[in-house]
Amino acid sequence: NQMKPGWKTPDGRSMFGLEAVGSSVLFSTWKGTAFSQIEVWDAKEGTRPLVAFPKKADGGACCLETDGKQMVWFQASGYLGGELYSKVELMKAPFTTSAGSLKPTVLRPAYQNDVLGGGGVVGGAYAAHLERPAGADLDKERLILTRLSDGHYWLIPSRPGLRWTATMYVSGDELAVLESNPNGFHATHWNIVRLSIASLGQPLPPGSGF
Repeated sequence: NQMKPGWKTPDGRSMFGLEAVGSSVLFSTWKGTAFSQIEVWDAKEGTRPLVAFPKKADGGACCLETDGKQMVWFQASGYLGGELYSKVELMKAPFTTSAGSLKPTVLRPAYQNDVLGGGGVVGGAYAAHLERPAGADLDKERLILTRLSDGHYWLIPSRPGLRWTATMYVSGDELAVLESNPNGFHATHWNIVRLSIASLGQPLPPGSGF
């Protein structure tokens, strides 16, 4: 049997950040100055917006992550042009595939200032993300662990001479992160580092800065 596409973009938009839960796929779409939004697809209802705005100047959203119970994403307002916004926040909501039943709340201000990237992992009532302001050097990237109950968060520094490259997983007890030397995908070595959440100390309350 030949594989058939479930959905193709009708207008040349980009798709990224796919998350599959049961028979549904949640993903981000982007099209230049038109929009940045989160959509959901299933075989019964097809594709429809989940977090969307009439136009990019009204707001944007991307990078939904979920464990099937809770979901988090980045949502922006105060459009400045290009991909930049004056306010980007990390949001959460109980899992749903219907925009009408979405019940979002703000977890914390984001460190990044766009909604074109910023993927992470969710699990065990935590979310782990790598964030960086648009156009900033790699040394400005931050590994941020956020507690979903109240938005308190930890800034986790990289080890000397190394950088965090990708989040792997997070549970109620620990998170795992891929690290490399500072040359990114031209790195000469890679490590998977497991970090105990209990070892991170006290978290920062939302709005404490980065």
